[in-house]
Amino acid sequence: LAFGVRRELTELVKLEGIDGRRARAFHTAHITTIAALATTSIQQIARILRSAVPFTVNVSFYFNLNLLIARNGI
Repeated sequence: LAFGVRRELTELVKLEGIDGRRARAFHTAHITTIAALATTSIQQIARILRSAVPFTVNVSFYFNLNLLIARNGI
């Protein structure tokens, strides 16, 4: 283990923005090296990342932003 990440994931987590969860998703999809990731289509990478880290929206942020705009007539 290195920094709490299993050995088979350490190469992928060297990349900025790839944490253990994302590296595990790539590994599960049989993308285990940086070279393999480099040859993977953008569409496939997007599918893998969406399944690993679901997209969420901070509704309260947008509500507060809209409220601020409305109050200040911006």
